Amino acid sequence: MMKMPLSFLGFVAFLLSAAVPVATADTRIRAGAATVDVTPPLPAIYDLMQVATRIGQPLHARVLYLEDDDDRVVFVATDCEGLLRSAYEAIRSAVSGATGVPPRHIVVNSNHSHNAPWFNLDFEALLAPHGLHQVDMGYFRALVGKVADAARRAQAARRPVTVWAGSAQLPELSWNRRTGYVRPEDVDKANRRRKYPIGVTDPTLGLVRLDGADGQPVAALTIYASHYVSAGPGTISPSYPGPAMAEIERELGGRCVALFFQGCAGNITPPSELLGDSPESVEKAGRLLAGRALPALREGMEPVGAGGLDFRTEKVVLPLAPLGVHGARALAGSLFARPAVVAPADLPPLTLADLERRFDGALERYKRPPTDRRPYPLDVTGLGDRLTLARNLEEWSAYDFQVLRAGPLCLVFLPGETCIEVALEIKRLSPYRHTFVSAYNDLTPVYIPDEAAFEEGGYEVGPWCYSTPETARVMVQKASDLVKSAR
Repeated sequence: MMKMPLSFLGFVAFLLSAAVPVATADTRIRAGAATVDVTPPLPAIYDLMQVATRIGQPLHARVLYLEDDDDRVVFVATDCEGLLRSAYEAIRSAVSGATGVPPRHIVVNSNHSHNAPWFNLDFEALLAPHGLHQVDMGYFRALVGKVADAARRAQAARRPVTVWAGSAQLPELSWNRRTGYVRPEDVDKANRRRKYPIGVTDPTLGLVRLDGADGQPVAALTIYASHYVSAGPGTISPSYPGPAMAEIERELGGRCVALFFQGCAGNITPPSELLGDSPESVEKAGRLLAGRALPALREGMEPVGAGGLDFRTEKVVLPLAPLGVHGARALAGSLFARPAVVAPADLPPLTLADLERRFDGALERYKRPPTDRRPYPLDVTGLGDRLTLARNLEEWSAYDFQVLRAGPLCLVFLPGETCIEVALEIKRLSPYRHTFVSAYNDLTPVYIPDEAAFEEGGYEVGPWCYSTPETARVMVQKASDLVKSAR
């Protein structure tokens, strides 16, 4: 064999190394982002019939438009407590009209701040004839228009991007409140029947960065599971994700848009010392998240590669039981009981007529003068949310499960206020290194606990639980199948 001169071999090696750089921009992936202020005018109806009289921090909706030669997707991250079926679909329909992207390729997430509006338009329709309101419909229509316009602007701003994925650890904001529902002496017994032990958390802060050809970030995504930090009664606030995203945007510079997607935080809250009850507490928690995310966003990310996108969506029918005994009757007494109260198995479930009578009775008591003893607003809204689902159960049992994959990155989007065990199991079964799971997309099912929680009782299987012990299992199976089907 003829030997080539070393200098020639070196020249060939140089050409090969130049042709395959470590992080090549995938010109097939294009992205644009936009943000819009959606702070309601004061006084503002928010959080289940409460009224805000001051602004702690403004509310925003942030939009990311993403496409390649085969797929188009829109991500909408909102600073609101929840979007139930009709409100959720109204936003997706408006965004679809503005961009041409099919509604099932539009992800709309709520960060679940309890100092922001809860949008159940069907419950509002039940209240309005009585002169009561849970949704400011003028404000909601304005919000929908603003989000659609932001989506239009994001699409118009699209350009080739490089996608990076990574993560950080943030245990300081992650505590499993089910720890407080099971007596210490019963923990070992409970854990023997659990796949994930009492108190399990996922402190992972999932991170995605999209850079333009100039190296400047177009958008940054964060996925993290933890309930809100209170800004205090009567205050509008996006909770900790608001100031966290604002700081990330400032630090990454340019026109970067930072989007927060709430994870499976149904049973995960910040620890009590961080719960606070003021805008200052919100700012503190926001700085904590941003401070952990920024070093990783700057230096700890892995290039996803040049393989394009694959977006998958499937309509999944969930086993729901809004008329079941759990939550509807005896377990309502376990609202914040320590230890939890477990409902006897021999109580009959409600009928639809039973539920309608209970709602009407709670509504009549609530309408009494404030000097009279009347039910806590959550009594009315808990029954009202349950009633809207029960009346539409056949149609509202089906939910869009959505998955986006790019190289080793896999983002999973689920409905409901799903508990952390679901996310942990989906991540365990996923073949992709950077798998991050978001819930709170179409919040109609509300709490979706793991199977063991139904035996233990507690808030997650109480008044806002319309699931069955099988619901979480179906979610894991269907989401995992969808993940594995991604190219």
